[in-house]
Amino acid sequence: MVKQRILNRTLKLGALLSVILLQSCGIRPTAWQPPIKPDIENTLELNNKLLKSKKIALEGWYGPEDIVFDKLGNLYCGVHIGAQNFTDGKILKISPDGRVKVFYDAGSWVAGLHFDSKGSLIALSHRQGLISISPDKEVTVLADRDEKGRPFLIPNGLDIASDGNIYFSNTSHESAYDVKYGRKLIMELKPNGGLYQYNPETKKVTTLIDGTYFGNGVVLSKNEDFLLMTETTKYRIIKYWLKGKKKGKKKFLWIIYQGFQTEFQFEKTVVFG
Repeated sequence: MVKQRILNRTLKLGALLSVILLQSCGIRPTAWQPPIKPDIENTLELNNKLLKSKKIALEGWYGPEDIVFDKLGNLYCGVHIGAQNFTDGKILKISPDGRVKVFYDAGSWVAGLHFDSKGSLIALSHRQGLISISPDKEVTVLADRDEKGRPFLIPNGLDIASDGNIYFSNTSHESAYDVKYGRKLIMELKPNGGLYQYNPETKKVTTLIDGTYFGNGVVLSKNEDFLLMTETTKYRIIKYWLKGKKKGKKKFLWIIYQGFQTEFQFEKTVVFG
């Protein structure tokens, strides 16, 4: 009887400690049932094309998220200071012959990059938000928060339309990025981000989608009547209409199970359903 009482008390104590630990856990995951995995065939078939690629030395920097080229063939990319350290970052400029130099001391990781029609480099800085760097390196902060005052703490992918409007994503307005918070976003699976439009004429930000699941890469269609955006933690790509009868509506195009997708591009001649 004594042993049984001790066992019962031990079990109760263990259950109580389990409840306390669960309640104090920093992760509050959301249940999600993924769709059935599609067949990997035709254009999705596995291939060895990347085996022919050549790694570019970044002189100790890490994590280029997006790349863009200027008219002279120089490559630009945003990097951070350590493999798991996002407290500092730069935009690097890499010449065609492989010479690396710092183009902009961002003080943080920089994700999306794109040149506008005036030759300014439009970038998404994790410290400053949506910024413009002129050819003479004058930096202007275009937007650092949405209409509700929520900050762009992990601005991610962007593209620029022919009329100058900038379309971009923000992964989260709750916390800056580090490895721990990145894992939290993946595990919790909550819509902490959004898709936005910045109008350079009015200098205003418009929210197109309020609530995205790790909103990431953004790319415009050939006719700029829609855009595509990746939702990394749901393994999918969203089609969002910008013009026509479907303007403002969205459609989920693909589920991709071969890894988390981030930035992306497609041939402008391709038509998506």
